[in-house]
Amino acid sequence: MISKSDTTCLKDLDKAKKDIAAGHLVYCHPIINRLRCEKEMRLLLLKFGISFKPEFPNCIVVKGQTKYCYCDYMDEQIKIKYGNNFLDSMLNIADSLYVFRNLLDTFYYADCDTWPHYPGERRGNNEFSGYLQADFNNIVKYPEDYTMKENRDTAAFVDIEFIVNKEGKASDLSYDFVFNYEENKKYEPYFESVIGPLINNIKWASAVIRNQKVNSSMILRIEFE
Repeated sequence: MISKSDTTCLKDLDKAKKDIAAGHLVYCHPIINRLRCEKEMRLLLLKFGISFKPEFPNCIVVKGQTKYCYCDYMDEQIKIKYGNNFLDSMLNIADSLYVFRNLLDTFYYADCDTWPHYPGERRGNNEFSGYLQADFNNIVKYPEDYTMKENRDTAAFVDIEFIVNKEGKASDLSYDFVFNYEENKKYEPYFESVIGPLINNIKWASAVIRNQKVNSSMILRIEFE
């Protein structure tokens, strides 16, 4: 039972009931959970007269006031009308359509179930590879007048963006260097000459979506001394 003093929730419920009475059902999806198949999900839901609404997080906490009552009520009514598994089923179908329609494209790595990763490394979605860092450390030779970091708070790294195709071949490398010491920037071409072959000449573990290997982007960071 909702308290009469919980005006936030009561207003949300009143709006939801009016929308339903007007023939409008709404599926709310939290924006903090990126939905790669949003376009497909919107189109599927429209066939059932359901609108798609991004649900924005509300970090403001007011004592005695309940948030998200509109979306919770809509979710409940959708389940009553179409069944408890309806939304999960629609999400599964939408995701399958998304993958099928884009199978020959290059996926954004964060949209993949498993991101590309360095061979031998445990499957995990991470923008840092201990294996890649170790291999770089083993072959890099810092120039004599390269200025080393004083401590952990000193920035010296490069973010490498590249493509890994479904066969595990890397290509299209680009580099974003960050150095606290400006004098180290002149060595960017040298570091690129070390990193390029390291990434290009190995067979990567490709990204995976719905148990299928796909072409995808990737970003990894290498730290300098």
